[in-house]
Formats: sequence, C-alpha cells, structure tokens
Amino acid sequence: MSPQIFINLAVKDLDKTKAFFSSLGFSFNQQFTNEPAVDAMVAKAIAAEGTVFKEAKDHGFMHEHGVEDLHMDMSTAPAKF
Repeated sequence: MSPQIFINLAVKDLDKTKAFFSSLGFSFNQQFTNEPAVDAMVAKAIAAEGTVFKEAKDHGFMHEHGVEDLHMDMSTAPAKF
C-alpha cells in the first residue's frame, strides 16, 4: 500500500492547483474535491446512522460540513473543533 496524505488547502483556481500537484505525482479523490461530492458523502453517512456535528457552511474559499460516526465521542474533542 502506498503512503497517503490528505491536505486541505484554500485555493483560487482548483483546476490549476490540481494540475500543479498532479505534475508532482499526487492524485486526487474526487469525493473530496468538490462541494456536491462532499454533501453527497455526508448524506451517505447520515443514511448509515451517522450524525451531523457541523452544518454545511460555505466560507467562500472552502466548503465545510462534518459528520460523526456511531463510535466517535465528540465530548472529548477540543472546543474549537
């Protein structure tokens, strides 16, 4: 199994950024590369009995949405999580 890294960056031009990192040998998981895909993944998590802990929010430079699974204890998470 090859090593994996997950990076979230605010970018001005997603296509140019993807081209740049692709030229360095990185690949992209389309499930996490656009807003509709993120929302679809959250919907699947909810259907699988996950719960929303952070409502969808568009910050202009990024789309944020969060779910927790059945095994997470968010009471132990930092206050600004």
